[in-house]
Amino acid sequence: MRPSTVADVQRDPFCLDGLDLKTLEDRPRVIVSNEVFPPVVDGVSVRYIAPPPWAVLRRVCSRIPPANSLLGWMGALLVAGGLLLGMRRRDAVGLVSLGDRSGILFCLLNSFRWFRGGPVLAYRVLLPANPGRLKTYLIGRILRNVTLTAVWSRAQIENYHRVFKCPRDKFVFLPYKANHSKSAAFPMPVGDYIFSGGNSERDYKTLFEAVRGLSIPVIVSVTRPTVMGGLTVPKNVILVNAVEPAFERLMAGARMLALCLKEDILRGSGEATMLNAMWHGKPVVIADDVSAPDYINDGVDGFIVPAGSSEQMRCRILELWKDPLFAARVGEAGRGKIVRLYTHQQYKTRMQALALLMFHRSK
Repeated sequence: MRPSTVADVQRDPFCLDGLDLKTLEDRPRVIVSNEVFPPVVDGVSVRYIAPPPWAVLRRVCSRIPPANSLLGWMGALLVAGGLLLGMRRRDAVGLVSLGDRSGILFCLLNSFRWFRGGPVLAYRVLLPANPGRLKTYLIGRILRNVTLTAVWSRAQIENYHRVFKCPRDKFVFLPYKANHSKSAAFPMPVGDYIFSGGNSERDYKTLFEAVRGLSIPVIVSVTRPTVMGGLTVPKNVILVNAVEPAFERLMAGARMLALCLKEDILRGSGEATMLNAMWHGKPVVIADDVSAPDYINDGVDGFIVPAGSSEQMRCRILELWKDPLFAARVGEAGRGKIVRLYTHQQYKTRMQALALLMFHRSK
């Protein structure tokens, strides 16, 4: 299917793969973004609004919180200003990440009529677990006033519609990516351990209950100690503080990924961790009620259990651990799905294609 409207993409995001961008008569001349994107097509360029050079001073001031915060907001304001100026062009479309301050500031200012420019596609909406009234109001204002927001799961659309009172047609499900697919899968000998990791919305209490008492080693990588929240770590769990590329290598060497996410979360989480593991051919067992069903065919290329269910998590882990051939088939099926649908390049291309289609339909 070749999409002709945004509504087509809202029904089937993969239809963007059949869109020939050169056939769009009404195309922007420039995509204005606060994140680096590769070139699109002839006649369309990406204008990246970079942070000012002095923003690197934040590293120097990392131990001085007030100075670090001030520099961060000053840099974000300058980037937001650059985005606003870029969007004054009549032949521009915005592709703006809400995962940093500059995107949030830009979209807040862009919500006022006297600042508003061309159409804006927002993405990477990162929300706290309990936003509070003020943040709920500000986020709702942003989401209602951008042209379209790309989210990483269909359940997010319903959650944002309910919490922020935004029409469903202001959102589109655009699947996320395996970040590790930027390069070839790392060749690692498979070790006899389970891997888990990440900070955002993780439920390590459920994971620890699922693996406690097993004779299977479990390596868990967290970079924020507060994520543990005073939990008692089982004897078979090894806590590490691994960042890339060590995180990737630990994942690539594991027998499987076991990932537990919190119950009742607004946005999805763990998509990158789940998809990265599948990219490395690892069977995934995930406890999640938001994003996992959009990526995993339960029992075929991974396993999904309800969030908070340590019993079902334990059963699935043991099922895969006791049957290495079955685990290998599940891992291979997951790897094949990533190659077909969820690579880094596919995600970037779809995002740009959607921005161009959105501009085309606004004319």
